[in-house]
Amino acid sequence: MPQFLILTENIENEESVRFLIEEVAYWGSEREKAALHTLFLSPNYSYRTAALHAVALLHDASQEQAALDSYDQQPESVRQEVLRVLAAINSGKHVDFFVHAYRTSSSKETREVALACLYSYGSAGRYAFEELRGEVLESKTDRVLLDQIDAMAIINQMRML
Repeated sequence: MPQFLILTENIENEESVRFLIEEVAYWGSEREKAALHTLFLSPNYSYRTAALHAVALLHDASQEQAALDSYDQQPESVRQEVLRVLAAINSGKHVDFFVHAYRTSSSKETREVALACLYSYGSAGRYAFEELRGEVLESKTDRVLLDQIDAMAIINQMRML
């Protein structure tokens, strides 16, 4: 198999590089898969997203901490991908982090992703989600957001039947 990450060094087309980074999850060597975290702080944001997406596909717990550590250095769109990676790996260690991301983010989209990840993060995540629901009784906007995530999860569950 080709060495995907080595190939990316010689390609100028950004879309092709993103594609190759994501392909590491499917066809890359074990060494390449283990090196994806080195792209979490790439100067190119789309490469960061591609590497995070590949780690999420791999459910690679060994790169979970690197993703978490990069969160504060990411723009909002990449922060959302970090949240998705943590949810995909689903180690059960980051309930508090999802709650923190929800409470501190100024981005509505990041708050939504944090809540959706929390909702799907096992029983501890669901419990924390319900605790948040109890806390936001005064805030109509947040209450609606929590209700929407709950409703979408139910709809997705019904689609699977």
